Amino acid sequence: MINHSPAFYRRIVSPVAVPGLYELEVSWAKAQELFQNQNYPDAIRACIAYCNPKLCSKYGNAEQTAFDIPHGSAIIQVRIAEGKLSINAPFLALPVENRVALMRKIGEINFSELVMAQIEKKDDELSFVAELPFEACMPIIVYELFRSVCLGADYWDDEFTTHFAAQRLREPLIKAHPESIIKSGWTIFTNLVNSAIENANEYEHNRKNPYAWDTIIICLQKLDYILNLQGKFGNGINDEISRLNNGYVDFNERIKSGKKFLLELQKLSYEQFSLEIFEGEVFVPSKYAARLENLQQNFDRPYELSKKEFTNGEFEACSLTIIQNYTGILYEFNLPAEIEDFLCQSLIASAEKPWKECAEVLFNSLKKFMEADILAKLATTPPSAPNGAEAVENQLASLFADTSSINKVLSSFSSFFK
Repeated sequence: MINHSPAFYRRIVSPVAVPGLYELEVSWAKAQELFQNQNYPDAIRACIAYCNPKLCSKYGNAEQTAFDIPHGSAIIQVRIAEGKLSINAPFLALPVENRVALMRKIGEINFSELVMAQIEKKDDELSFVAELPFEACMPIIVYELFRSVCLGADYWDDEFTTHFAAQRLREPLIKAHPESIIKSGWTIFTNLVNSAIENANEYEHNRKNPYAWDTIIICLQKLDYILNLQGKFGNGINDEISRLNNGYVDFNERIKSGKKFLLELQKLSYEQFSLEIFEGEVFVPSKYAARLENLQQNFDRPYELSKKEFTNGEFEACSLTIIQNYTGILYEFNLPAEIEDFLCQSLIASAEKPWKECAEVLFNSLKKFMEADILAKLATTPPSAPNGAEAVENQLASLFADTSSINKVLSSFSSFFK
């Protein structure tokens, strides 16, 4: 029987620094205003600055019409000229062998997974490419386009080099962490993985499969947040979390897949682990910025569920519900410091405690979070910055009064993809 809550650790490896929420909101509002005033080139430049204020001066030409911005192993080439935004990101050289299989896979990805950009073959090189007319360069679309290219190049270069022997055109410029950080990370990594495997097996043995699911996804969300793993295993963690959340897959099959992945992580050597924990160059962060009211809305259902569980004395269930959602927020978003600290303090205070004590700490914490007594100042921030892909539709609806106008822009938007 599992008598206490799982361990939690403070983040020891942080992702690349991003501007604070207020600065992001001001920057985003500027990009929107420029677009609405039909100052399209400056609106695009404002979107680049939104990702990182230093990028334009550091990687742009004197006219600020051409930018070559590094992201991982790719250089994102952004051009603002001739009435359009053009993006080209060469990232891999075709292998001598496996070419047919790789091109078949690329065709599958272009038709099924990529929406904002496409992978093209140019001579013996693979590139992410996209073009948009200025009139379609709404800030939310430009941001999502940058994000799609950056994350796509980051993800698929690891997949294609691993499975098809493709070669990177440029080795990523990475900064190794001190040996002390790697050793601490390894200790945390092995503790979390070993504990999750043991607990998931016991929950399954006792036919508590929902608890096994909670245990697996909580472990993976912690690993990503605390260690910020890169490369093959960083991608693998993200893929497995997506699979665990996929309601179209049988629930028990998701648990089986999650346990299999944890066993793969358990076999990882210290040397392999040390290659997956580093700091690289970033154009667009992989995580969205989050605002308090959005997070509170996401917590409506978990709050009601945990309240019912706590009232009924189901302290283990209540604890796992809140831990899974707290670590989910830490995994999913770049958070304001006040919110991140609040969540971490709650998870630390409730870690490795008997279930009743853990549930009391976490449920009281969640009530404060929903009431936002200690975080009220964050709720006054204007709702401007992107908070997910669904914002594209909302931006379109707010900018155009009728459906025909929306369709016209979307038509021109899609026709400029190559």
